[in-house]
Amino acid sequence: MNRIQFYTLNALGVLFVGLVAIHFVSAHRLNYAQSQMIQAQQKIAQASTATSELKQLAIRVVEVQQKTNDQALKDLMARQHIVTHAPPPNAGLTPAPEADGQQPSALTPPTLPDAPNSLNPPLTR
Repeated sequence: MNRIQFYTLNALGVLFVGLVAIHFVSAHRLNYAQSQMIQAQQKIAQASTATSELKQLAIRVVEVQQKTNDQALKDLMARQHIVTHAPPPNAGLTPAPEADGQQPSALTPPTLPDAPNSLNPPLTR
C-alpha cells in the first residue's frame, strides 16, 4: 500500500466517523423535538377539554345565579369578569319553538375572560 492509498483510506475513515457522529446527534435532536411536540399536543388536548368543561360549569353557575338571585354569586362573577347576557324579563312568557322543534336556549353562554396561561409558558428555543 502506497502513501496516497494510506491517506485516502484514513480520510475516508475520518469522514465516515464524522458522518456517524452527525447522524447520532441529529437522531437525538429529532427524538427530543418529537417528544416536545407530543407533550405540546397533549397539553392542547387537555386545554380543549378543560375549556369546554369550564364553559359548561359557567353556564350552570349562571343558571343557578339566575334561579336563586344570589347577590354573593353575582359579586363573585363580577370580580372574575364573567359577563352574562340574561334573557329579557318576559313575565311568564315562553319563547316559540325553533324550526327544528327544539326550545331555544333562554340563556346565552357566559363570556369568560382571556387569562394568560402562566402555568404553561410558550415553548421557546
